[in-house]
Amino acid sequence: MRRCLTIVCTLVALFGLPLSAWAQRTTGDIRGVVTDESGGVLPGVTVTLKGRTVAGAPSVVTNEEGTYRFPNLPPGTYDLTAELQGFATSHQTAIQVALAATTELNVQLKVSAQSETVTVTASSPVVDATSTQVATNYSHEWVANAPVRRFTFFDLINAAPGVSPSTSTSCCFCLIVRRLSATSRRSCRIKANGT
Repeated sequence: MRRCLTIVCTLVALFGLPLSAWAQRTTGDIRGVVTDESGGVLPGVTVTLKGRTVAGAPSVVTNEEGTYRFPNLPPGTYDLTAELQGFATSHQTAIQVALAATTELNVQLKVSAQSETVTVTASSPVVDATSTQVATNYSHEWVANAPVRRFTFFDLINAAPGVSPSTSTSCCFCLIVRRLSATSRRSCRIKANGT
């Protein structure tokens, strides 16, 4: 019986622990639908992505439903170009890709008898309509210029929307932190959205 328990614990340690590492996403995605002025989908559109964090200029062709997708992009700012013969080329700049988020970017192409280019300079909001996960991404600039005190990592966490510090001392991690740092007497328990 003891040997069986040892084998089970070993298997859980070998196969169960890496699962939590696989669940972590360190990239984001850009996806969307390319349509014409009437709202009809456009298959066969060449969509090209440019950014400092990708090598070269990866491109994809929209499928029969007019959709495209750029998966596994490092967080950063990108430019997107959509081209199809008979339509004006569309350029979209300053597209933000956040960590573990999907940026929905639908493109509308206008019919063109001449060769012309339409450039749209605007940042689309990063909202993942397919997930209920709440997340906050801090850029290096925000951390450097934030109007909050930055003595500990928890000060940055408390600056996130919907997060507030608690006065409870039941957090095991906080007890360890306080024992390591004898000068800190305040609690570090975190409440997100009042829970």
